[in-house]
Amino acid sequence: MHPLAQKYINAKKLEYSKKIKQERKDFLLSEGLFEKKYAPNGEYDSSEYPEYEWDETTKESKYFKFVPIEVTDEEYEQIKKANQLTYKTTKTNKLNPIYVTLVTAAILIFVSTFISGCLFATETYSGYYYTHTDFHFDIALIYWGIGFVSGIFFLALAEIIRLLDKKYNDN
Repeated sequence: MHPLAQKYINAKKLEYSKKIKQERKDFLLSEGLFEKKYAPNGEYDSSEYPEYEWDETTKESKYFKFVPIEVTDEEYEQIKKANQLTYKTTKTNKLNPIYVTLVTAAILIFVSTFISGCLFATETYSGYYYTHTDFHFDIALIYWGIGFVSGIFFLALAEIIRLLDKKYNDN
């Protein structure tokens, strides 16, 4: 194999290995599978030991960092499977807040454009002895049509969000 190709392949393997190790570390930390490693001599170093806690016995701050526990590859796979089981059994059927907001907006559009169409299409003439009211159906139809199209657009967008959220949560 050409030395440049071998160098490239080795570099990509190393990059992939680092990425997998970082994902593993982040997953273990997010699941609470870590230990605290305290700073030597209690010295503060924000880049190396960013966390601290108060020690009642010595009456001083102790600086530490979270270090994921050491697990074998088999243990790590079992932890991931256990996490997926827990996630699937505790999943609720909560509605996506964006979906709820879009449906609410659609309903408000339907109602407000219907009322606006009725109000703006009504014309009242008042004379000295009489009052006459006309309803212009063509004007109302314009408002209702715009409201219908806008409301349907919001409902369609809400349905897309709901289906995407359902697909995401089913995996």
